[in-house]
Amino acid sequence: MKYNFSTTAFLRLTCVLLLSTLLCACGGGSGGSSPVAPVDPVEPVDPVSPPLANAGENLAATVGEAVFLDGSDSSDPDFQSLTYSWVLTTVPASSASRLVNATSSSPSFIPDIEGIYIARLVVNNGQLDSAADTVRITAGAVTSFIDDFDGNGSLVGYVTNNPSSLPSVGRVNNRYRANLVDNSGNITLHFNNSQGRLDAQLVSFPFVATAPHLGIGTQANSQQAPSSAGGPYIFAGLQVHVESLDSRNSSHVVVGHRGGGAPFTIEGKNTVNGNSSVNDAGANIVPAGRADIRIVGNSDRSLKVYWQVPNPNPGVNPDNWTPYRGSGSLPGATPAYAAQVYVGLITYASGNTGVPFVGTCDSFEITF
Repeated sequence: MKYNFSTTAFLRLTCVLLLSTLLCACGGGSGGSSPVAPVDPVEPVDPVSPPLANAGENLAATVGEAVFLDGSDSSDPDFQSLTYSWVLTTVPASSASRLVNATSSSPSFIPDIEGIYIARLVVNNGQLDSAADTVRITAGAVTSFIDDFDGNGSLVGYVTNNPSSLPSVGRVNNRYRANLVDNSGNITLHFNNSQGRLDAQLVSFPFVATAPHLGIGTQANSQQAPSSAGGPYIFAGLQVHVESLDSRNSSHVVVGHRGGGAPFTIEGKNTVNGNSSVNDAGANIVPAGRADIRIVGNSDRSLKVYWQVPNPNPGVNPDNWTPYRGSGSLPGATPAYAAQVYVGLITYASGNTGVPFVGTCDSFEITF
């Protein structure tokens, strides 16, 4: 049979074929995907400017008097409205100070005790863009000593007692490192009449001593806790000692393994005239073998001890200081401290189980 295509028929067929091609290309028909609408390109958001007029300053404050902070220098190039969020990320242990009008550009707060406060401000323009900065406020106290253990070498500016008991102590890769390889005769022990090595500063009451990331590590890696197998007694920590270093009167709080019954713990101790009282804050409370430790020496020459799991971003993340055993008090009687005491770092063992190991710390700060 012979077919004759007219011009009209040809045009109709062409239209059908073209329509079918377009439907296939757009996913038409059964089993095809839905057409996707084009997305307009997102314009970049200009950054919010740094927020604090007094960023980086160490502001002086008086206990009981208002301190006014200033975030008003912050601006947005796109003229978006800004929101402000302030938080005190670091406060002295036992402080109850709070910011007033923490969502304004320039809040205030009244420090209730002496010490160092760090306030952090985040400014947001509502377009997923923000800026942050911090300011440090010193209330009533003067920073007398800060050691960040920068570089490598010997400790600088310390009074050292019994250096021969632990000869290898210094700065390694920007950290305190006490390399304990021999404890023959319990030469490093701090207990009863034994006094190991102490690297300290002479300070006056009242004071606050803080040591972040303080604890024990392996010789291969100071940031990896050694095993608790065998029930070792191995520690690093802070000690308060009477001004006469020959006297057996001291207090300390240390981090490490306290035998098989309390590994990964924090131990507290008071020693009065060579007789020690000791306890701990519980097994496995510091699974990394390190903690942030703070000792507060009060005006009446009593001590309060605080700890926290290491703050990974101090000055940014809020601190969470926990009083030692709920009260902050060390066991037994506190030595009769005079106006001045030595405060410093110790690393020690009882016996040789767990030796060698290292004591480690990221920094050491005392205000008084």
